[in-house]
Amino acid sequence: MQAQDYLGTLWAIGLRLPGATERDVERAIADRTIVRTWPLRSTLHVIAATNVHWLLELTAPRILATASLRFERYGLNTAVLAHAEENRQPLLCLKSGRHEIACWIEMLPWLS
Repeated sequence: MQAQDYLGTLWAIGLRLPGATERDVERAIADRTIVRTWPLRSTLHVIAATNVHWLLELTAPRILATASLRFERYGLNTAVLAHAEENRQPLLCLKSGRHEIACWIEMLPWLS
């Protein structure tokens, strides 16, 4: 089931489980009985944990092919991604809005 909106997701799951409370649904998500992931396209879904592996196995080739095309289009490669991973913490610690973060990213020498 689609799960982009978390509160809507809780509601949708609760409707399908008579007698379930919000706490029950959140507990199932917290203990990973229900998993929020991207098995199709780039849309968040919730699925039973027991189905995650086979669904991702089934859909991974197409998802990876699409991601590969996007990486090419935007000039992303393993070196850029490794550098981003090494330097993500300072960016995450910024107490700035989108505009300030976008300006900061534009100044990064490894992206030019």
